[in-house]
Amino acid sequence: MTFGVSAAVVDRGSVGQLIPYNLMGMKHGMQDIGLKSIAELHKALYSGEMTMEVRSGAAIKEGNVHDLKRIVNHTITGRN
Repeated sequence: MTFGVSAAVVDRGSVGQLIPYNLMGMKHGMQDIGLKSIAELHKALYSGEMTMEVRSGAAIKEGNVHDLKRIVNHTITGRN
């Protein structure tokens, strides 16, 4: 009998299809913090101008909106 963690694979296919998606996310994130290149990112990290933190999956889940109930009040929106 095998013991361990079991999981389901949600997506299938080549990891190469994810590279452009991840690259665009990196570009947008760097634009948000005002950096133009990986070299600038490294410089900011090494100088202490910028710091990074690691958040656990549980912390990310807890930090997001949860247990939210949607209430639709059509008298305000005017929709039926």
